[in-house]
Amino acid sequence: MQSNLYKKILEQVKKYHLVSCFRTMEGLNEWILSLDEGQIHNFLSVDLLFANGNTKILCNKDFLSSKYFQHDVQLIARADTSAKAEELVLTFLICHLIHNTYYESDMERIAQAQTNIKVEQLGSTARSNYSLQGDYHERDMELIAQAETDLRAKELGKTSRDKDSLLHEYHEKDMRLIANAQTEEKVEQLGMTSRSQASLQSQYHEMDMGFIFRASTDEKASQLGETSRDKDSLQSEYHEMDMSFIFNASTKEKASQLGLTSRSSRLQGTYHKEDMELIANAKTDLHAEQLGWTARNDASLESPYHNSDMELISQTETILKVVQLGITSRYRYSLQSKYHEGDMKLIARADTDEKIDQLAATARAFYSLTGKYHENDMKSIAAARTDTIAEELGDTARHEASLQNKSHEQDMELIAQSSTNEEARQLGYIARNSQSLLSKTHEQDMEMMVQSETNHLDKRYLTMEEVITQLIHELPDNEEVISIRLQRVLKK
Repeated sequence: MQSNLYKKILEQVKKYHLVSCFRTMEGLNEWILSLDEGQIHNFLSVDLLFANGNTKILCNKDFLSSKYFQHDVQLIARADTSAKAEELVLTFLICHLIHNTYYESDMERIAQAQTNIKVEQLGSTARSNYSLQGDYHERDMELIAQAETDLRAKELGKTSRDKDSLLHEYHEKDMRLIANAQTEEKVEQLGMTSRSQASLQSQYHEMDMGFIFRASTDEKASQLGETSRDKDSLQSEYHEMDMSFIFNASTKEKASQLGLTSRSSRLQGTYHKEDMELIANAKTDLHAEQLGWTARNDASLESPYHNSDMELISQTETILKVVQLGITSRYRYSLQSKYHEGDMKLIARADTDEKIDQLAATARAFYSLTGKYHENDMKSIAAARTDTIAEELGDTARHEASLQNKSHEQDMELIAQSSTNEEARQLGYIARNSQSLLSKTHEQDMEMMVQSETNHLDKRYLTMEEVITQLIHELPDNEEVISIRLQRVLKK
């Protein structure tokens, strides 16, 4: 090699900071001497300012020999970000030897991309064998390049490289739906479904993509997307019906509950169709929520009460009743008892909020359900004349020690017959007081309380704090007197 030519090559190596490509001067010398005439020509012809500093590709002899050299070196030099330059270089390294009719246009699209995400997705698709060997490469690259958002570009890119999608008859249509979707949520859901093996292998793929695309809200699009990819749903006889229910849901909550129920592990259950209809036609979102939870509850689905419970919840007007009926409809101990159906009806017929709460709590109370007084106790609570009496009856009906005492039934009757709320409170206290329950005089104490005109508790059953509180209420507003009396009580 002539010394003049050798010198020009060295100057070019220095100009573009290529020394780091070689470990030693011997290595650099060997590289220079190995260059052929065409490579030397291309190397010396470079007179560009590399905006991104990515010049090391000039040391690659394949690059220097490439028929695309003049085109590619311009694109790499003008790349306005290092990420773009790296994608261009990587695409050259992988694709320049492939018989690829799209190479130049692909490199142009990468170079013109406006965001790093588009650069990345275009580069990945330009190098994808699945895409290059398919029928949609050029159109897919165009859609990615024209994507309005990075998320859209990402979903289009993923689908453009997906083997299953590319082999499917709906690939081109799916890509258009992703490109034209109105919201980011739809874009994401359409993208995932376009690549779902379960969906692509089903008879519902085209229909499901249409449902997602036309969904009126993002919540519907999300639930439709999840169901469109659910294997159990796709293999069931209800898939099309369920997708229609979700698509036509009148509220966000209904769409959510319908979607979750459409993907339930009990999809093949006896009640699925009826449950979906009840959720879809629910009076309020709260009804839909409770119906949905019960529709997916294993304990309820395994019981003989599922259908009647769902109907009862759907027909109930009062919000508190809806909640308490819903919770009770999913409570395994209640469902396994012989009292469940009757308890649900009592809750549904309760005429005050306090009774609703007390009946529901007792309907789910293990000690009551496994005892012998449950049915009568529930009826007593339901028939209580006041909320205070209902509260005292409920607390006693669920009290383990009371339920184990032979006087439980009599205690409940006395509380139920209380002439005043204060009397009910005092009777309830004695009925649940551990000291009284262990005493031989418990029944007499209850009777005496009923006969007492003042309804004051025997101080034997009061804690120290309760004694102090009662004394404070009884005594005049005189600190010295109160202090003296308290000292006497405490000494006792």
